[in-house]
Amino acid sequence: MRRRGGFTFIEITIVVMIVLALSAVVLPRMRGTLQHMRLRQGARDVASVLRLARDSAVVRGTPVMVVFSTDNKVHDQYQIELLNETMEVVAVEEQRRWHKEADSRFSIPGQEALRSRDLPDGVFFGTITSAAPLTETDRACAIFYPDGTATPATITLQDVRDRTINVEIYRATGLARIQPGSAAVKVKARPIFLRGGKDK
Repeated sequence: MRRRGGFTFIEITIVVMIVLALSAVVLPRMRGTLQHMRLRQGARDVASVLRLARDSAVVRGTPVMVVFSTDNKVHDQYQIELLNETMEVVAVEEQRRWHKEADSRFSIPGQEALRSRDLPDGVFFGTITSAAPLTETDRACAIFYPDGTATPATITLQDVRDRTINVEIYRATGLARIQPGSAAVKVKARPIFLRGGKDK
């Protein structure tokens, strides 16, 4: 009598056990890799907005500020705000008027430049060291000037696994660069804003 093709219960059980064992090893590593990718993407996005702010200050001939907000319930945020010659924030209506149409000098529409941006899931601002004073609403910021210079600053991004990455703003050129991270901070006691900033 010929045996029918198929798998026995024991064979199926062994295969399931092997798959579960591999999953237990691989999935945590994949989650860690995904979180690290989010951290790097967050740093790239912040650096990109800082470069846009610098270019905008040079082209428009007035200072531009990037404000960092950590008082949101879900994500830390950052946003470009236009300043006038006396370093006061331009009224929202006037900012919208300035950015009403797409600006051909930049690759994104003008209105898009002023929107508030969120850091990726599981990524937050660890510490922000800046030579710029706090805003009127006590938020940390960096300021870019029409001559291409900026207030020096170090923005440290941190993820839930305590990995960090820095975005450095250089005073003389106003350029933003991504650098290896500094020491992680405890989330509940994080000192968001530190006065100063390296004179680069």
